[in-house]
Amino acid sequence: MKRLSIFFALLAGVPAGVSAEISSGEALVKAQNNLKSAQQEFLQMQQAIAQEESPLVVQVQTLEEELRLREKKLKEAEAQEQLVAGKEKKLDNELANRRGEFDYTTNVLDGYAKGFLNRVQPAEVQLYQDRVEKLRDDAANEQDLAKEMEARLAALTLGAQRLQAIAGGQRFEGRGLVGSDFVNGDFAVMGPVGYFAAKGKDQAGLTGLASNGFPQISLFEGPEAESMKALVTTGSATLPIDSTSGKALKAKNETPTLGDRIKDGGVVGYAILGLGAVALLIALFKFIEITNFTIPSRKKVNEIVDSLLDRDQEKALSQAKSIKGLSGTMVAAGVENFYGKRRVLEDALLEKLSAIQPRLERFLPFLALVAAAAPMMGLLGTVLGIMKTFDAMAIYGTGNAQNFSKGIGAALVTTAQGLVVAIPIIIVHGMLKSLARARFDTAQGVALAVLNGTTELAEGTTPKPSGGDDSDDGEEFEEKELAA
Repeated sequence: MKRLSIFFALLAGVPAGVSAEISSGEALVKAQNNLKSAQQEFLQMQQAIAQEESPLVVQVQTLEEELRLREKKLKEAEAQEQLVAGKEKKLDNELANRRGEFDYTTNVLDGYAKGFLNRVQPAEVQLYQDRVEKLRDDAANEQDLAKEMEARLAALTLGAQRLQAIAGGQRFEGRGLVGSDFVNGDFAVMGPVGYFAAKGKDQAGLTGLASNGFPQISLFEGPEAESMKALVTTGSATLPIDSTSGKALKAKNETPTLGDRIKDGGVVGYAILGLGAVALLIALFKFIEITNFTIPSRKKVNEIVDSLLDRDQEKALSQAKSIKGLSGTMVAAGVENFYGKRRVLEDALLEKLSAIQPRLERFLPFLALVAAAAPMMGLLGTVLGIMKTFDAMAIYGTGNAQNFSKGIGAALVTTAQGLVVAIPIIIVHGMLKSLARARFDTAQGVALAVLNGTTELAEGTTPKPSGGDDSDDGEEFEEKELAA
């Protein structure tokens, strides 16, 4: 392409006016000469181009080879970069895993240190509390992760040392709570059970739940207390085996007596028990009264009726007056009116019977009232006790579930007292009412026996009283009324 361009340029360089002036021959010669000259120049140019082309081709080949090498190196560099990026990502993942493991380990160790005081015997809280809190503070404030881990592992080491020390039992000095008072003394801890003996005081007992870092002491008395003192003082003593970590001994010692339960009932409890005592005395009185209520036997009544049928009213009246009590008064009234109108006799017997029934049933409604009121009074005491417990919770909080349970238990004492009083009174009331009813039915039978004796009078033996028809008119009705 470069040769053709030069050739046409030479041709274009010949002026048009010159070619017109010269002749065709000259033009031809000149054209040929120009052609030859152009050919020579073309050949020279071609040779020059050939000479310049070879090093350019070599240079191009060299550049292409260098390009291939550079592309190869680029691919290798990219591959290396990807490999490095993969390793970096792997290292980041491993670092994240290690960080997670570290955080998990620190959380576990911190949880161990945090719950350390909850796992030890309550008496040991004062022994380890300051050290555990210091280790936790050091670990929380440490910037170096390795030192932080060492500080947290120190709590684990402390726990191992504590297990080693307590394996055979350990003794140490400290303070305990007896009620609400702090008492100095010595502790002996064997496994989960802790014993306490006060210094300078005759007090010994088991350690209970800790309050503000100090254990609550459940005091014992008698041989068990002496054994506990000997164990705390000398490290050796004979004590009963308690597989419940001292809970059974504590429950035995803290089991309230009957007197304690009565005191827990308070004013309402005393009122219930007082009411129950009055009801029992009345029940005893009523039992004696009903059982001693004199009812004449059937034989005695027949003798009196026979005397009346024999017209010996004085003898019958003497026999009736020998019967004690209201039953004798009733029979005497029947004897006095035996020969009168039947209606008069019935009214006299009914009048005396109406006096017998109230006497037999008196005070029984009071027993029924006590049986109904005692549970209600117990419920009232329980409600007041629960209100008192919730008032205490509002002041002191709900942190101590044991005290809350004791308050509820004490509040329920009055309900139990009410039921203890009501149930026996209900039973006794029913028995006494049945007994009184049986006695009254027997008295009614005596009255009917006297009344029915008038039917055995011989007809015409005595003159019919005036108005006899009237006595017969309501006979059946009056007998039913008397039986009722």
